[in-house]
Amino acid sequence: LGGSAPFWPRQNSNHPMDQRKHLSFWGVEAAEGGCCSPALSGEVASWKQAFTMYTCAAAPAVEKYSVSFTNQHPNDAPSAENECTNANHNLVVSDDPREFCAQRCDADATCEAFWVYTTGRCCLKASWSADQGFTTDLQAGWFLALPAKAPTCSKIADVSSTSLANKAFWESKCSEIPSSATMIRVDMGTVTDY
Repeated sequence: LGGSAPFWPRQNSNHPMDQRKHLSFWGVEAAEGGCCSPALSGEVASWKQAFTMYTCAAAPAVEKYSVSFTNQHPNDAPSAENECTNANHNLVVSDDPREFCAQRCDADATCEAFWVYTTGRCCLKASWSADQGFTTDLQAGWFLALPAKAPTCSKIADVSSTSLANKAFWESKCSEIPSSATMIRVDMGTVTDY
């Protein structure tokens, strides 16, 4: 149960520090604990790894970002890969321009922040710094930036290295999963997988 295709973490260019062969496996019929590596280095690759599983509810995309500035934009804010769009100009797609832009930023691996006008125009930013001052002669809007707010999670199970976390074990846990859960989190050693 769980896991990934072989070498998916190691070959994922979005996470170059992850050298594991697999994402964490959290159960199988015939082995104890989880598998495979408790560190991103991927050095240990075996079953019998202790782990903790959580159910998590993702916040709306915009809640991951904090409003850094209102009606001003850092001068040092290079564009992300997907740059600016007028797709939501005059709020034709979404009446919440910040949520619309946050979803676009989430979909662009190079996006760390965004400037969004109250009219809906959205400009994705790869990075930013306040060191070079601000532009203030803009239409009204917001500059929002990461760090990301972690999803709200609740522990569902602590699995020791000698526990059998098979299908029957997880079926007994299903009734504990809240209907608001949108993902699981597995903490194994120093690794966290969603």
